[in-house]
Amino acid sequence: MSRTASKATVTVSGNTIHFAQAGVYTIEHLPSGHVQIKLDGGKATVVKAADWAAINGYSFGPGAILASPVVVDGVTFTEAGPGGPFEVSPNLDAVIGNLFTRGVDYVLANLTVNGSRADSIKAVWDYLDDFYVAGVQYNEAFVRLGVAYVAYLDDGGEPFTFVTAKFIADGSDSDLTPERNQSMHDNLLGNLTAGAINGRFAANPALRDELLALVPNEYETRQLYEGTDGQAGGPRHDNVRAFDYDHGWDRPDFVDRDYSGLIDPLARNGGEMHYGDGNPVDDWNIVRHEGAQVELGLKVKHRGGDEYAEYSIGPDGVAVYQVAAGGSPSNAARAEWNFDFAATDFSADDDFTYLVELDVDPTAGVLWSTVYSSARPFDSDVGTGSTFQNSSNVAFYASPNPLLERPGIDMDPGTAGVQPYGLGDATFNIRLSAFDADSGLLVARNEVQVIVGDGIPFG
Repeated sequence: MSRTASKATVTVSGNTIHFAQAGVYTIEHLPSGHVQIKLDGGKATVVKAADWAAINGYSFGPGAILASPVVVDGVTFTEAGPGGPFEVSPNLDAVIGNLFTRGVDYVLANLTVNGSRADSIKAVWDYLDDFYVAGVQYNEAFVRLGVAYVAYLDDGGEPFTFVTAKFIADGSDSDLTPERNQSMHDNLLGNLTAGAINGRFAANPALRDELLALVPNEYETRQLYEGTDGQAGGPRHDNVRAFDYDHGWDRPDFVDRDYSGLIDPLARNGGEMHYGDGNPVDDWNIVRHEGAQVELGLKVKHRGGDEYAEYSIGPDGVAVYQVAAGGSPSNAARAEWNFDFAATDFSADDDFTYLVELDVDPTAGVLWSTVYSSARPFDSDVGTGSTFQNSSNVAFYASPNPLLERPGIDMDPGTAGVQPYGLGDATFNIRLSAFDADSGLLVARNEVQVIVGDGIPFG
């Protein structure tokens, strides 16, 4: 520090700055990078830029008050995880606490962290949460902070859906799901539900009504999702994922995977699939986008028989199946195995188009060709208005086929013409995709790989 005002109004000790005397302090960031601090508008204390950047702690003497605006740069955040709770560095509790004596709205109006509204909200959340963990519940402040977060979102701010606020590692149960994994987004909006506000402020109806009036009605009905193991994949989780998808917000937990699941009720015709008798509704490889509310099911099975079990699951989540080469015992012109698909829309307000693609390269390479599309007239949607499904066989595409975008499976691309596939060793990929019907953007995709025989077509 280059200069200290008389009577040591401001001192720097190590990396901590202390506002010693009672009065109102103004902090001004100068073009040089240095910081000028005045007590009651009087003589200035100038802190060099390097000294200011190194500060990681603040303290205040009795009656010392920060005037607005307060600008703090160089702040970093550590998300909650196995290593500990959400943390802010440097610790801003003293700064925020000094402003907080005039209310959380004052803090939000007069504190700027890293020049970012988002970082200011995160810092204030951490301050309030430290008290919550210690047993002091600033419920009203959390509601007002949540309302400020909604205003930030409405202005186009990036949601805190990828910021982990609460985390408890997996316990002794049989799954691998953390006992708690809650985003700051879900924590902030969870304080705005009608149930939370009515419950926490029942003893103060006037304040309850004041706070409810601040919350847009749609946020009152968004459910409280705490990110617990017991809530993951349940009704509350589904509610907030659908809400966020409808608002155009991304989140990392939109998709649920099940490699041996029960198909959605809308895709069933009683205990069978819509596309024919004897096709069971269980043991499907399922991708469910719970935000968009669309389900994509794939199944690899013995033709006319049971499902194949997954041979392995790739690091990208693609299930690999190893199936028998050759023709079906009931029809030598068909492969021994079938692939079934079922795309189901269980959303009340979103529509989708679907695409089934087959890899027509029998080697380890991939060459996609569309075999079914819900937007094409030759495809057989079952007509329920909610699901697009069928069962198919690779033999349909073994030779040039008018339904394919490309010629049929060519066993020897180096030779002129198409050398038809004879149902022998090969490797194929199959994928089922859902696209937003209005924008055409990809929403979700399920993909499998099928190894026929030893998977080596020329070996």
